[in-house]
This record gives sequence, structure tokens and C-alpha cells, in this order.
Amino acid sequence: MDQHHLILPPPLTRSPSPSKPPNNENNRNGHVAEALRIYAIQVRGFLEAAEVVEADPDTIEDILEGFDSLMGLEDDDGDEDIDPCVEPIEGQDSPAGDEAFDVDREYLQEAKTTWSKAEVKQLMTDLKEHGRGYFINEYVVKRAIPIPRLLYAFGICLCKQLRQKRPKTLLYFLEVAMTRELESREKLPMYNTIDDAVDLIRKSKRIVILTGAGISVSCGIPDFRSRDGLYANLQRNGEYNLDDPQQMFDIHYFKENPAVFYSFASQIYPSNFIPSPCHRFIKLIEDKGKLLRNYTQNIDTLETRAGVQRVLQCHGSFATASCINCHTRHPGNAIEDDIMNHRVPLCKGCPPIQPPTKPKAKKKPKKKNLSVWEQDDDDDEPDIPAYPPGIMKPDITFFGEKLSNEFDKALIEDRPLRYPYTPSTLGSTNPDQQDTNKAYQSRYRPSWQCR
Repeated sequence: MDQHHLILPPPLTRSPSPSKPPNNENNRNGHVAEALRIYAIQVRGFLEAAEVVEADPDTIEDILEGFDSLMGLEDDDGDEDIDPCVEPIEGQDSPAGDEAFDVDREYLQEAKTTWSKAEVKQLMTDLKEHGRGYFINEYVVKRAIPIPRLLYAFGICLCKQLRQKRPKTLLYFLEVAMTRELESREKLPMYNTIDDAVDLIRKSKRIVILTGAGISVSCGIPDFRSRDGLYANLQRNGEYNLDDPQQMFDIHYFKENPAVFYSFASQIYPSNFIPSPCHRFIKLIEDKGKLLRNYTQNIDTLETRAGVQRVLQCHGSFATASCINCHTRHPGNAIEDDIMNHRVPLCKGCPPIQPPTKPKAKKKPKKKNLSVWEQDDDDDEPDIPAYPPGIMKPDITFFGEKLSNEFDKALIEDRPLRYPYTPSTLGSTNPDQQDTNKAYQSRYRPSWQCR
């Protein structure tokens, strides 16, 4: 995400020109127009970030709350397109007035002085070394630092309207900032060549390898999001009548119509593919006793087929399958024949479909000469569900499902947290802070502690 979607741009940081009085009408309208533009840019930036950082509908609604009316974009017919960067017409008052934006300059000045360079460096180090959970717990919960002030350290100065959002929304803003920081890696200047990389591997003893779809593309398995990836092909072909190609891996859609997934699953089933040299390289690292763990996003189990033992399939895999009704787990090959033949596999432990029983009713004498509309339809058979409740599903993580508990536990094991997660760390008498703590608990508490 472009940094300029979130940072207040330079124009508001300049002092008024001495040759022009700061309170004249043109300057006032220009200041209001610029503040409105920044508000629109920040709203757009955070909405675009929702493609990367999870945001529930309530958070999106809260971000947009009051946006249309403040920007003067309400349309009686509701048909006119909205330009998020619209500015007021010169000479017209802003719908919000000057008062709503006068504080922006104060926030900018505060942003410059809140954190020293050393403090910012420590904040970023804590985030990168200990993770998001530690960062939120340490600075938001324990130290009770307001999120808008924390965002200054990330180069983000929220406008007044966004500062007034709910704690859950403010936590989302911080999540966006942390994600942007974690995704921008600094190059280590001492490593520049392949020989440097080889020497680093030779000297290291606890290597974490992160892998994604790219290492399996050479095996014939398409990635998901590239121009020629799985989603693009599903969209292009249109044979499955999906509103969105991601529906293929949506848990709610699967429960409604599992036949769509099983008409397609054979195309990505791992028995059709063999490991690549990259998979074998991971196995070599493990054989040398240097592999701490291989975290993979892939569901194809090719790491396992290559013989890697210390691997965690973060999004699950075809290695096992479970019933969505009774949750009984079976080896993945138990449903392989169904997958390859495009059948919906059923759980053998769950009851089959039972046609609904109709209570016996007393026979009524039939009336003659009734029109089609007057005839009694009591004899109509009730609908029978297409599938029984016991549908088998590969243990891959669909949209709408949480990551497995094994993922959380592996992270703790491989990089122990420096703080104990206890209810006492969440104690605060400040009502606003209590709301923030609740938002933190719902977003960051490890999933196995939620049970």
C-alpha cells in the first residue's frame, strides 16, 4: 500500500506565507479543501488495505461512517459516482466548517515531537523481533499508549475524523501500519552474492524456511493470484458459475454446494505431481540438522512427499480429511477415489439422508371439477436435501475458517514469547482503554486459549 494514502501530505505542514494574511477567505477555503482531500485519501487507503489486512464489515462501516455527508457527496438519486478526492467549490463553506480541521496542524506538530529516532527504532525492533501480539500487548494494553500516538512512529498522522473511530477500528488502523512495516524488509548490506547465502546457510543452525505457491509452479500446480493463476483461470473459464473465483474455497459455499469443489479438486490433488528441486533442497537442509521448521502456505503436501518432517502446512493440506458434521478425521487417501472421480465423499459414520416422514392424515373426499388453482396440494412431496449432513472435506483451510491450533503452537515453540498472556495484563480502569483491550482480546488471543 502506498504510504501517501495514509500520511498527511506536506502542504499542511507549511506555515502561512507572511505576505498573505492567514485568515483571508481564500486561505480558509484552501485549508478546508486540503483537509477534506487528506481525509478522503486516508479513508481510501484504509479501505484498500482491507484486501491485505482482515477487516470485518463493522470496521468498514465505521470507517465510512459520516464520510459521504462530510464530503458533501450525498446524492438524492443515489446514481451518481462518488469521487473520494472531491474538493469544495471555491467560495462555499465546508459542510463541517473550519473547526473540524484546525486541529490538523496541532496533530502534525505533535507527530514530529512524540517519538525520537531511537524510540522509533526500538518500537520497530520490538515489532519485528517479537511479533504483533507482543507489540499490541506491550504498548496498547500494558502501557496504554493511544493508538493515534503509536501511529506517529509508523509515519501515519490520522486526521481528526479517523481519530474518533471505535477502538476496534483504531486497532485495525494499527494492524495496517504493522503489516506495512513488516512487509518492507531492509536489505542486510553484508549479504550480496550466492556465495554469501551459501556461507550463511553453512554457519546457521536453526533455519526457518517460508514457502508459498511459487515452489510448486514448476511441478505443474498453478499459483492462486497471478495473471495466469488459479483464480484468474476460474474467472476466465466460467465453467463453475462462481460469482467470485474465491468461492471455490469458501466454507459457506462449500456447505451449500460441495459438488462444485469436488468437480474441480482433482486438478490440484497432490497425487498428480512430484516434488521440485526446491522441495528436495528443504529436505537437504533438514538432513544436515539445520532446519528449525518449514512453514508453507501450500496445500499440496509436496514437502512431505519429499521427505521433510519438520514442516507445518499453515493452510492445511490434503493429507487428512474430516467430516463437517461429526468432525471425525480420516487419512486423506480415504477420499482420493471420490476426488479423482468428481464425487462428493460422504462420512460413513453419519446417517444417510432420510426422507422426511409425513403425518398420516384422514382421507378427504375429492371434489370434482376443481380448477388447477383450487386443487389441494397436500400430496406434494416435501423437499429432500441434496446431501446428508456428513460431508467429508479435505483439511485445507477455506475462507471463513481459522488457522489450525498447530500453527499458533508452532510459532510459540519456535519463537517463545517474552510475556505471559494473563488476564492481569488487560486490567485498566479507563473505559476507552477497556474497549481497546476487548478489541485486542478478540483479535490477538491465541486460538487455543479461546476454547
